[in-house]
Amino acid sequence: MPPGGPGAPPLHSLQAAWKFGTRERRFVLSVAIATLVLGSAWIVAVRGAMADALYSYIVLIPCISTWLVWQRRETFQSLGKPGIFPGAVGLVLALACGLGGVLAWRQSWITEETSWLTTQMAAWVFFVQGAAAFHFGTRWVKDNLFAVAFLLFTIPFPEPAVAAIEFGLQTASATASDELFRLAGETYTRTGMAFKFTTITILVAPECSGIRSTLVLFITGVLGAHLLLRNTFHRITVVSVIVPLGIFRNALRIVTLTLLSVHVKPEIMDSALHKRGGPLFFAVSLIPLFVLFWWFGRREKKAQARVAASR
Repeated sequence: MPPGGPGAPPLHSLQAAWKFGTRERRFVLSVAIATLVLGSAWIVAVRGAMADALYSYIVLIPCISTWLVWQRRETFQSLGKPGIFPGAVGLVLALACGLGGVLAWRQSWITEETSWLTTQMAAWVFFVQGAAAFHFGTRWVKDNLFAVAFLLFTIPFPEPAVAAIEFGLQTASATASDELFRLAGETYTRTGMAFKFTTITILVAPECSGIRSTLVLFITGVLGAHLLLRNTFHRITVVSVIVPLGIFRNALRIVTLTLLSVHVKPEIMDSALHKRGGPLFFAVSLIPLFVLFWWFGRREKKAQARVAASR
């Protein structure tokens, strides 16, 4: 009887699954060298994470990708030929992003630290992806495509993209708030991003866009859809509702704080609920997402049961 009781995999298969071979060691060494070369970018990233910056989440992305690969470590047992071409493409892209970012920074073509970090983290991601293809082969990359692609979230948006996304979310949140105020029967006038009530005037500022929480919600939704769902349509549906859900969350926060300020206490706008209430509303936005996961997961289980019964 194999170790572990009846039905347990043979010992030799367990050893093969845990084997750390030459290719794995070379891959880890090459990634370590690339990380050291781009160490200044990682220092900025870690410093941003400690300062709670917009891109603070990116230090967790490689850990999640590593965990996803570890869950499929049996794919290391049948590595194919080295992917020389995709590996070379990854290396070329990495050099272009890394050297191009340094040149652009020195020539003052880019002046924001976030934009510089975009080029350097892109260089790191492309190098890791190319190194994975070169050392493990294209078949392995296909088998672990989600984990490899998930690394792209390590690349922060450049500053112009951040400004554009922030403005779009700000405008959408103001429009959604306008509709909720109308549904609540409130009397007010709107001028652009400003809402004037009888006792107060509020402004939907760029800080109200919720860009960070929406981005984190999007990454969480993408990861959850991959782990919890199998149907492609269900996965796409979940991902497609995340941004509207984030906008609704922002509008709900704006309307809640405003109505409390108008009808209860004007000082609510300066309270902890306004300044530090983001996690509360983020948690509220997770509820419909979890319900969607539960509903789709239940449908998939029923479909699997019908297939099993028909055999």
